Amino acid sequence: MWKWILGVPVGLFVLLMIIGSFSSGGGESGTARNAIDHCWSEQRRKSLTPSEARFIAGACEKMESDYKAKYGRAP
Repeated sequence: MWKWILGVPVGLFVLLMIIGSFSSGGGESGTARNAIDHCWSEQRRKSLTPSEARFIAGACEKMESDYKAKYGRAP
């Protein structure tokens, strides 16, 4: 009986932690996606020279490549 009383809340907690770690909106992967989005928005600024825009685009592409390598999916 005590196993059920203690096991059910602990099991639910563990299940919720697992579900939370797979959510797409938060955590480290969400922060990385936001950084990539910000990078591309900076690259689209009209005040940049063409060479600056190309340089920033290269950095954004590198960030996307690193994301794909780390998380196994496109941002």
